[in-house]
Amino acid sequence: MSPQEEALKVPGLEKIGLALIQYAQTLLPSSSAEVRGRRVVLSPNFVAFTFQPRARTIRISLRGFWREFEAHSELPLMRGRGGSYSECVLAGPHQLLAAAKYIRRAAEIYQQRKLNGREHR
Repeated sequence: MSPQEEALKVPGLEKIGLALIQYAQTLLPSSSAEVRGRRVVLSPNFVAFTFQPRARTIRISLRGFWREFEAHSELPLMRGRGGSYSECVLAGPHQLLAAAKYIRRAAEIYQQRKLNGREHR
């Protein structure tokens, strides 16, 4: 399955999901998106998207502790997997700007850790 096919699982948010994936791919050189299980994961791994058809949401997993991000009340962050990731759940277009800012910050965190020799895959 392709990232585009995954995005189609959430009608009403498919264009937003694809736009966020495409935006994320512009942030780091030679980024690519691939489907791994139920997630669309960017390589290098700084953001992943899970399209949730029942809830009609997109769960976004971001590299970095939630404290490393500027909070946006319209899209709250929560602790993600392994503690070194944060997550948010996008439910509508009013959250697009906050999601893009979180994704950009996750790319910055990835780059900082890579420069400091703390890159995790």
